[in-house]
Amino acid sequence: GTAFSASAWAKAPSGTSTPRIYVGGAGCSASSCTCARSDGGSCTAVVDSTHYCMADFSSVGATPVRIAATYVCGSAITSHDFQLVPAAGASGTTRFSMAQLEVGSYPTSYIPTTTTSVARAADQVSVANPIPTGTANWCVAGDFKPYGGGSWTPPTTGSSFLLTAGNVGTANSI
Repeated sequence: GTAFSASAWAKAPSGTSTPRIYVGGAGCSASSCTCARSDGGSCTAVVDSTHYCMADFSSVGATPVRIAATYVCGSAITSHDFQLVPAAGASGTTRFSMAQLEVGSYPTSYIPTTTTSVARAADQVSVANPIPTGTANWCVAGDFKPYGGGSWTPPTTGSSFLLTAGNVGTANSI
């Protein structure tokens, strides 16, 4: 089957809320449904009827959190349906932004678009080094796991490191 991922940023302007992602489509026979949150909070996902993935995300507060639902469609899908709504019986207000529906088993970084598609560039991160050049001892800490259950595959040639840090010439580099 083909995996599809729907994601959005959600927050409650006050208190907490319980948003829901409802995603699927005509012609789809959903065989699995999973969910994830960028803050590691709880979520539940179920296949609703046979065509949709329904994921609820409890206790979303004022700090924005990326919520995502991924489903596998075992048959050819003829149209998609992607809804961001409050969960059944939920109270409070949820604000959504940067919604994205894409092919793949986990959501990727947000790509702002309007009326045309945009080719994905490689995700990159760079951090200015706050330590002066020539300082011998410095440290970098991070949590380097892909969001939503993705995996990192080392390149077949060259370095197999996810992150390298060191001193190149007279400048520290990451």
